[in-house]
Amino acid sequence: MEFAVVIPTPRLILREFHREDWRRVLEYQSTPAFAKFNCWERRNEADARTFVTRFIDWQHERPRYRYQLAAQLRGSGLMIGNCGIRGHRDLRDAEMGFELDQNFWGHGYATEAAAAMLDFAFSTLRLSVVHAQCVTENFASARVMRRLGMRFERTEQAAIWMKDRWWDTDQFSITAEAWLQSPVTKVGEPMPAVARQAH
Repeated sequence: MEFAVVIPTPRLILREFHREDWRRVLEYQSTPAFAKFNCWERRNEADARTFVTRFIDWQHERPRYRYQLAAQLRGSGLMIGNCGIRGHRDLRDAEMGFELDQNFWGHGYATEAAAAMLDFAFSTLRLSVVHAQCVTENFASARVMRRLGMRFERTEQAAIWMKDRWWDTDQFSITAEAWLQSPVTKVGEPMPAVARQAH
């Protein structure tokens, strides 16, 4: 029996990816602003389908260590991005990643989604530490991590090669203990990982 993870927040529902989500993914990943800090210049249907299929495949892993959830607006149901935790087998730490449709930047949605994912990581998955990174020039992502109470660890010089140049990355982390003391107000009560049976 399989179960789908559903995490409600005041303005969002974080839920498992569906096959048809590739259309929205292609729509928001195709803009120049979104591509700025990613390795691609253009996206196509095959790229978006492969992206979504990877996360659907994760849903069937047992034991499950990786959760990438689509973020949709309450009410309209519009998918505006995604957020996830990628755990390491038999360890108590994980990497967090998130992305958002540029039309919804600047409204706190990324912080809201990432806060819910951290709460899920520490309260439900019982992880001890969560790491995250962003390209150093991606100041908006770094601000989200700092708002969450994540600690800046270091800058990795020339960590990523893309678009014909080397990019530095900033590394952040937060422990379960630090999360309990985070200035971020907990955003809703995440439903447990076995919250809803998948059909």
